[in-house]
Amino acid sequence: MQANCPDCGVDIGRLHKVSCDMAECQLDGDQALGCKLDHEHEGWYPDVWDGFGRGVLEAVGLGLYCYWGPDYGKKGWIECDASHPGAYPDLNRYYMITRWNPNTKKRELI
Repeated sequence: MQANCPDCGVDIGRLHKVSCDMAECQLDGDQALGCKLDHEHEGWYPDVWDGFGRGVLEAVGLGLYCYWGPDYGKKGWIECDASHPGAYPDLNRYYMITRWNPNTKKRELI
């Protein structure tokens, strides 16, 4: 957990700044900074810094972990469980098995 967003510096519980790399678009769930949707008004980032990066807590909650392979990444990230040395929340898998629900403003299992 980080007290401040590593990109825009806001405290936990505060809205990300508009130019923040860590903010999530609440209309489509993608990274807000690169969002291509036609947003009708400013302030369309009602995303609050929670102390973790996008999807980290959700991946942990689903038990999705991976580690960087011992072959220096030739095989990329390898699935594992939380007890593996070097285990990290598997965000790639998390985003592959979920989709954004604009009504709940959360990702849900497909």
